[in-house]
Amino acid sequence: MKNLQDLQVIYDAVDKMSKLSQSLLLLARIENNQFSEKQEVDIHNIAKNIIQELDEWISERSLTVSNEISELKANMNPQLANTLIANLIINAIKHSNKQENILLRSDKNILTISNPGTQALDKDRIFDRFWKSEYSDGTGLGLAIAKQICDHYGFLLQYEFREGTHHFSIIF
Repeated sequence: MKNLQDLQVIYDAVDKMSKLSQSLLLLARIENNQFSEKQEVDIHNIAKNIIQELDEWISERSLTVSNEISELKANMNPQLANTLIANLIINAIKHSNKQENILLRSDKNILTISNPGTQALDKDRIFDRFWKSEYSDGTGLGLAIAKQICDHYGFLLQYEFREGTHHFSIIF
């Protein structure tokens, strides 16, 4: 049994290093403009597909995810659009307690992903590489990647905490 536990620790460390390496490579590729293909992407459909892919995890945590995104399009690389939306949804899922509600909504050219929280995050550092709250077990790169993608396209990514809820908004 001890050997199995040791193997699991090693596997988890290798998995985390692999994710870290992939994330850093993605950041470098964005910085070097290696995602030149742009097309109109449907943000509602991207979010819907991501929620479906994460359904098992969402169910396991007894979360409710409401996709209230209306007609919202963006002109960008489809892979980066998927990464941007996925990172924000995954962040909301990771940092929500069981049986909480996550809300995705849009208004004109703004997408907001909201999830409950107990305290505000550091607005000055939240999008910095490797910064993470004391409650996070991630790499500290998910929100940095989201910010880098937004900066690449001239979108604005904002964070706000009000009335016990984290709100991440992208202004396209």
